[in-house]
Amino acid sequence: MINNQIQVSKNSKIYIIAPGRYASGGPELLHQLSHNLNNLGLNSFIHYKDIANATLNDIPNEYKRYNVKVSDIEDNIDNILIVPEVMTRELINYHKIKIVIWWLSVDNHYVSMKNIEQVYFKNITFLTKICLFLKLKKTVPDRILSKIYNKNTIHLVQSHYAKIHLQNKNINSFFLSDYINESYYNTSNVQSRQNFILYNPAKGFENIKNYFVNEINGIWIPIVNMATANIIKLMKISKVYVDFGHHPGKDRLPREAALMGCIVITNKAGSAQYHQDVMIDDYFKIEDTSNFENVLNVINSAINNYDDYCLKFKPYRDKIISEKLDFIESINDLFINKNN
Repeated sequence: MINNQIQVSKNSKIYIIAPGRYASGGPELLHQLSHNLNNLGLNSFIHYKDIANATLNDIPNEYKRYNVKVSDIEDNIDNILIVPEVMTRELINYHKIKIVIWWLSVDNHYVSMKNIEQVYFKNITFLTKICLFLKLKKTVPDRILSKIYNKNTIHLVQSHYAKIHLQNKNINSFFLSDYINESYYNTSNVQSRQNFILYNPAKGFENIKNYFVNEINGIWIPIVNMATANIIKLMKISKVYVDFGHHPGKDRLPREAALMGCIVITNKAGSAQYHQDVMIDDYFKIEDTSNFENVLNVINSAINNYDDYCLKFKPYRDKIISEKLDFIESINDLFINKNN
């Protein structure tokens, strides 16, 4: 990678837009980026898009351990605005600032754009409709797309899946991946494993629920409304984690489960189709999740051969452990101006 793809001067302020009063994997990553930018001597701020005049008191408790500052956005040419792909609507509010879109997912972007279109066309006035018909005005969706496809917009990708997707649209991009919550790095004190099969009800539940049957040699346990400490405890005593969701980006739960010693079983949707994103043997990636017999065989085999199968996940665990250093190295390559 060529150093300093994002031109930063000594006067630059780097703003990262995030949702307010909301804690999940994506927002945590946005706070992690700001944290590491500040630790490297840059001037970074979180901007909560839905909290007017936000202060440090508005930082969610889960993220108060990070070194972040909060600010409104100064729209000038020295500054940089980083927007996750689900918040590209915010781009139309700024005209001078350098724009960076960080693709933490692919699919979620198009869901957000569809929602924007539905709301916009439902609420536009009759006069606006006439202006659109006469081509005197651009729609909000069109204005967003013009920002996304602007030649000066820089695109960062969290996954190989996103890289290929943008490449197919003739958009060049640079990798800025992520790393999981460091609470998961402590793999000591692992207790004896139980025949527990973990899953996230928010990810591919329709494809999983059909397997809640007696033919499974284990107990299905959902990961829902649980604190990080409790998720870790549960993963340390479980054998299998199943994720048949759409994998819009390089999801965190499969990596967290793998690091805690679970056998990870996925489909081949989204990022899971790429070994670069989900680095597990193809045996554990099920092409047809409606193939009842095959799914049962893979899950039961993982439970019955846990010790042997767990060894196969060492390359994936090693990769996960290395992700924080890779993240910091990418920040250095992208943002740190070696000439300043």
